[in-house]
Amino acid sequence: MNFEQRCTIPAVREELWDFLLDLPQMARCVPGAEEVVAAGDGEYTGRLRVKIGPIQLALQGAMKILERDREHWKAVARAKQKTVASGAGLISRAT
Repeated sequence: MNFEQRCTIPAVREELWDFLLDLPQMARCVPGAEEVVAAGDGEYTGRLRVKIGPIQLALQGAMKILERDREHWKAVARAKQKTVASGAGLISRAT
């Protein structure tokens, strides 16, 4: 499965490139990302916790930067993950 996302960000291209490819730094902007650390050779590990309504999901995973082409502003990465916790429950309110 391939995902592609395009957007315009008012920033200096070189600075944005460096920021986006520094995964531990960039992950601080992703809600639910935890303990993203470099594992060597362009690979990173971390956790992601997501909650949408009563559904909760925790993922443990790794991402490897496979290609960095600064001249053409293209990067390719592969991510893999496993679910370490999930659940759904009802939200009750005291009246």
